[in-house]
Amino acid sequence: MRKFTVPAHPSEPARTGFAKIGRRIVPIALGLYIISYLDRVNIGFAAPSMIKDLGFGPEVFGLAAGLFFVTYAVLEIPSTMAAQRFGTRVWLARIMITWGVLAALTGLVQNEAQLFVVRLLLGAAEAGAFPILLLWVSSWIPRESRARAFALFIASLPLAAAIGAPLSGLLLSIEGPLGVEGWRLLFIVEAIPAVVAGIWVLFRLPESPSRVKWLTGLEQEAVMGVLAEQRQEVAGHRLAAATISDAFRSGRVWALGIAFMCISLGFYSLTLWQPMLVANNFSSLTLWQLGWVNSIPFVLAVMAMYAVGRYCDRRGESRWIVLTLAAATAVGILVIADMGRVGYAGLIVATMAIWSIAGVAWITPSRFLQGRAAAGGVPLINSISALGGFIGPYTLGVLVAKGNPVAGLVFVAAAVLLGGTGYFVIASRFEKRRHR
Repeated sequence: MRKFTVPAHPSEPARTGFAKIGRRIVPIALGLYIISYLDRVNIGFAAPSMIKDLGFGPEVFGLAAGLFFVTYAVLEIPSTMAAQRFGTRVWLARIMITWGVLAALTGLVQNEAQLFVVRLLLGAAEAGAFPILLLWVSSWIPRESRARAFALFIASLPLAAAIGAPLSGLLLSIEGPLGVEGWRLLFIVEAIPAVVAGIWVLFRLPESPSRVKWLTGLEQEAVMGVLAEQRQEVAGHRLAAATISDAFRSGRVWALGIAFMCISLGFYSLTLWQPMLVANNFSSLTLWQLGWVNSIPFVLAVMAMYAVGRYCDRRGESRWIVLTLAAATAVGILVIADMGRVGYAGLIVATMAIWSIAGVAWITPSRFLQGRAAAGGVPLINSISALGGFIGPYTLGVLVAKGNPVAGLVFVAAAVLLGGTGYFVIASRFEKRRHR
């Protein structure tokens, strides 16, 4: 991993300190969120077999996939505030262990009612994981490196999908002990890493630069000084929010949440429905082969996210990048309507573009939210954003069930473009000022 950049003319201890942080902290966040995301979206990989075995329709699958985000959105802020009270290490461990248990229980469902309940509980268990990890990464990384750091962290999502697709294909193609269906085995096996990682977090997760032994005393002092100076700069910005009430009253927080919701609508519609779209249009392939076909867009998305994150750090702005990527996503989604080779190419473009948006868009909240305002504002934005994870997959499922998938794809494409435009307007308030 390349060294993270630090502010102009830093001391040598700051340079070496941030280099160590870059090599240790971002990979931890990446690994933890790979596990999280795998348990969140493996229902998409299991869907074709699950629907066949349990007799579900597309609308039932869309609702089950989306229900996760209802409780996730409602409990996002309380969970993040609990992490402020009990500590990141303790609360994140609680989240991971409970979601691992509930993810495994998904493999035991017998009907749609049980599936709905376990998806609601899984969303409640995982609520707070993303903002807690995002705030944790932000507390270690200087502003000049956050676009690349966030991109690497959020790259855990397509990495999880890229790993999960062939793994899920393998598990789906075998019959487990006592005749257990492959899709049930998928949920149970892929839940185990969450419990193991949760135990590791409880005892080993480093909470701040001042508490680690792998930074020297001089490096700790220099790193803490740079981060404190940047927090003061944010506090001095006339558009900054400093308290939780500031965050909740901020029109920018709500506007960003709505813009992210539109982008998230497309994000989860693509991710959760991709295995079904691919399976329906590449019906001659085995489950193992389908797993590899599903993994290709995500592998390319990881590369795109890293490249876009580096470019964003060099440019010092994200508004034009996000708007361009939103337009590319919308075009790719519209092309998906003609699956086969052309549609699959559209799927690749849309996946690369929308995942790259996810990698850089979160730098804007860090430009005006600090301290307790960040602890309230970041999960509030993510809560609003998560509603897109319910609206998109469910709406697409209803339209597919009615035999009109093209209308669903047009709806998703329009939402992403609207979200990218909204982000451009909001981010311009901060990025124009920086370039003057």
